[in-house]
Amino acid sequence: MRPAYNRSELGKIILAACFINDLGTVLVLGLLFANYNAWLILFAAATALAMWLLPRFAALVFQAGGQPDQRTRNQVYPAGALLLGGLSALAKSEAVLPA
Repeated sequence: MRPAYNRSELGKIILAACFINDLGTVLVLGLLFANYNAWLILFAAATALAMWLLPRFAALVFQAGGQPDQRTRNQVYPAGALLLGGLSALAKSEAVLPA
């Protein structure tokens, strides 16, 4: 049986470093190869707004539905990421950025 590295402190640090490295790579390559136009400005503004509003909106959805279950959580956040991914496709940017 293999040890669960994601539960150890060292495993969590390694996993966080991988995510930061991947995010940095996507951001830099996105900036280098972006198609700078009005859609990109709208995409950047919508992403910033979604990062600020989506947790509040999700909290309201969870309160209205009573105790949030896993199905509700699995629908609210991916729906926001899907909408932002579609907007990023219009902007000819990377759809992974809002995710």
